[in-house]
Amino acid sequence: MRILLWIIAIIFNSIFCFAQFELESEVFRVVLADNAMNKKIYISCEKPRTRFEYLDFNESSGLEVPIEIIEELNRSSEKSRGGSWDSIFPLKSELASDYLKSEKCISKDDIDSLMIKKNYDTSIFNISEPIFDEKFEHCIVSFTCIRPKGSAYGSSYFLKKVYGSWIVIAVFDSWIS
Repeated sequence: MRILLWIIAIIFNSIFCFAQFELESEVFRVVLADNAMNKKIYISCEKPRTRFEYLDFNESSGLEVPIEIIEELNRSSEKSRGGSWDSIFPLKSELASDYLKSEKCISKDDIDSLMIKKNYDTSIFNISEPIFDEKFEHCIVSFTCIRPKGSAYGSSYFLKKVYGSWIVIAVFDSWIS
């Protein structure tokens, strides 16, 4: 009986991990498409932890999201662990070939070398780990673009799954340096 429960747990965990991977990959593509602006870019392999300031979310986003969803996103944010985007590369889609300069994401060391090699004339995108509500219908994700000569900008996105596709509902907490 224990062995059967153990096998069921492994199978369930594998299915959940694959579903999570697919969701993250879909969100990654939406954020990439929204930010590439007809230029080829590099993607950092780093997947930082998503920080979510739930206390002022409705005010900063301009939305009226039900408190239950905000609390679910906050709980997911507290569990956010970051990681690496290596698992979704190479992206096998037209989107990747349209926007990416490389079929592989690049490490921190490679970013430093690339910036020097390109005389700081390139853009590096860094996309955070998406956080989801319990039904996987709402998502928060952030991105940062490192620009030439040390400038950068970024935003956070609130996405909703509508008819099977992730749609950007709001862009908030934008910044530039």
